[in-house]
Amino acid sequence: MSIRRWSLGATGAVYDGPGARTVLQRGLARRGSRRVTLLTNRSLSRTRWPDELAALIPGGATVFSGISANAPKRDVDSATEHARAARADALVAIGGSSVTDAAKIVRLALLGADADADAVPLIVLPTTLSSGELTPAAGMTGEVESEKTYVMDPRMAPTALILDPELTIDTPRELWLSSGVKALDHACEALWAVRPHPYSDALAAEGLARLWRALPACAARPDDLHARLDAQIGGWFSMAGMTRHGPGPSHLLGHQLAARWGIAHGVTSCITLPAVLREMEHEGRPGVARVTEIVATTTAEHAARALESLIDSLSLPRRLRDVGGVEAEIDLVADAAWRHGNETGYAPPDGAATFARLLRTCW
Repeated sequence: MSIRRWSLGATGAVYDGPGARTVLQRGLARRGSRRVTLLTNRSLSRTRWPDELAALIPGGATVFSGISANAPKRDVDSATEHARAARADALVAIGGSSVTDAAKIVRLALLGADADADAVPLIVLPTTLSSGELTPAAGMTGEVESEKTYVMDPRMAPTALILDPELTIDTPRELWLSSGVKALDHACEALWAVRPHPYSDALAAEGLARLWRALPACAARPDDLHARLDAQIGGWFSMAGMTRHGPGPSHLLGHQLAARWGIAHGVTSCITLPAVLREMEHEGRPGVARVTEIVATTTAEHAARALESLIDSLSLPRRLRDVGGVEAEIDLVADAAWRHGNETGYAPPDGAATFARLLRTCW
């Protein structure tokens, strides 16, 4: 029997519950932060939340709201310049995965090569269910044309994470629900990973069960804070194994679909996850049986159909042709996913041909 190692991860404290955002004030005050930069996007800048959060920050904050979908390099560079000009000694990020990915890269740039992460605290308040803020990694588009590239460093993990369902009420319906399917995707890919572990299996299973219950409740009752918090905790649990397992085929495809065709990453999970579940059954992954059990079905095919039914019930798209895909470029996307899979540990049976077959199934 081999000896296994598990790290509990680099993310600091996690606060959850309605009104949890108020811990921001004492957290920054305790650290003595006085030059805070708040990072967000344009849509959130039109809500009350940036001003309310800035009011909680000792000494206020400078606000950068120019981060676009998929964290383009030009936006990340602009945010870095803004934070440097403000001599930021702490970062606060409110938004979805594009904002949080950008914030992690900005933090790394401010730290430089040698500084410890504590030199620039990062506090993240997510407004979607993407949950990427929990990892010491970030994706960015534009460094390589039409591809998503990655930055990894243990110092990128947030100092603190605040799960406040009240902050999510203004999140557009499709974005909230589709990012919830992305969190389902995280949980599934943890369960059928090449290197499973009982710790991540237990949390991923609980995360999948919570999300399976919470997403229909959120769709039916958008102002239900209990359902929203249940989904947020499910998203948190779904990420337990990501730094150990790395992205699986659904996420590898999703990253490149987002980069090349501008498809929201939550939507890519709606499209790819059922097909990937069938592929994982074909590859003989034991975790598929656990997913099948949690979604209360008897076979992998039934589980894939249950996923499709859930996505349909949430009124989310399931076909590439309906969201701006370009059929003639499928092989380009497949090749990019295969190359990045080689870097992160997923080697499909037939190389890039496996990814191309999956994409054509999703067309």
